[in-house]
Amino acid sequence: MSGGICPVVARGGSLHRVRCCGCLSILARGGSFRCAPCCCGGHAGGGLPCVPGGYRTGNRSAHHATIYSATVCSSRDCDENAQCSSQGSKVTCVCKTDYEGNGRVCVPKNPCNQNNGDCPVNSTVCAFSGANKSTCQCMAGMRPVGGSAQFGCELVSACLKDSCHPSASCRTGLDGHDRCECSSEQIGDGWRCYGNLMEQLLELDRTGDHRGNLTETIALFEKGCSLLLNHDGPFTAFIPLLRTPLTGVNEEEVCKNHLILGEHLYKDLEGKDFSLYGGGRLRSKGNKVNTQDTWK
Repeated sequence: MSGGICPVVARGGSLHRVRCCGCLSILARGGSFRCAPCCCGGHAGGGLPCVPGGYRTGNRSAHHATIYSATVCSSRDCDENAQCSSQGSKVTCVCKTDYEGNGRVCVPKNPCNQNNGDCPVNSTVCAFSGANKSTCQCMAGMRPVGGSAQFGCELVSACLKDSCHPSASCRTGLDGHDRCECSSEQIGDGWRCYGNLMEQLLELDRTGDHRGNLTETIALFEKGCSLLLNHDGPFTAFIPLLRTPLTGVNEEEVCKNHLILGEHLYKDLEGKDFSLYGGGRLRSKGNKVNTQDTWK
C-alpha cells in the first residue's frame, strides 16, 4: 500500500514482514496521514470476519490471518476527559460521566449549579470539590445541625448573660451579633428597658447607686398611687429619698404632688414653673426643686 508500513508479526517462532492491506495511523510515517481500512468484502483472507475499520496481516494464501481493530482516534481529536470511538474514518468524542461538553472540550460537572447542590438554601453554601462533587458548608456565623451541614445549619448564639437588660430577650442576628429587645410592655433599646414607674422604682432599689435606699419611698408610692403609676401616664416623677416612713400625711396627695404629666428631662425643667398632678406648683432652679401649695 502506497505510503504504508507493514507491521512485523510473529509466525512459527520467527519474525516475518508480511503484506498488509491497511495500516494504523500510529504505523504511518510520523502519524501525518491515515491509511484506508482493508476490509472491503466482508471477510479478510483466511475466512476470518473483518473488524470494521480494521486491517489484516498475512499473505493472501494464508490459512491463519490475524484481524486487528484499527482506530483513528488521537489526542488532537478529543478532550483528555472524553472517550473516543471511530467508525472507519469517522471519530466520535463523548465526555466521560463526570464531565460535560461536546467531547472536544469537556469541563467538570458542578453540582452547585443546580438547586445549590442539594444543600439547604437558607443556611448553607455549596462548595465545588471536584468533577461532579460538592460539599455543603455553613454560612458565616452558623454551625451544623446534627453534625453535618448537609442537614442545615443554625446560628451560633452570641447572647451572653449580660448581653441585654435583665428584662429583655436576646437573639442572634444573621450577622452573628446579639440583638436585644425589650418586652412589649417596656420601652428602650434592649440594653436598657424601662417599664412603668413602679417597676423602675423597684429596679432602682435593687441595683445602682440607690440600692436599698428606696424602701420607704416605694412604700409611700404603693400606698398613695400604685394603680396610677402602674397603668396611667406618662408621668415624670420626683423620687424623695426617705430614710424613715412619713407619718401623719395623706399618702395619695403626697404621691400626686411628686408627679408631672408628660415625659421631661431634668434639664428641660430648669428655670420653669410646672403644675404638679396633685395641684401644687413646682419651680426648678439649678439643682434645687421648690414646691408650693403641696401636701398638708
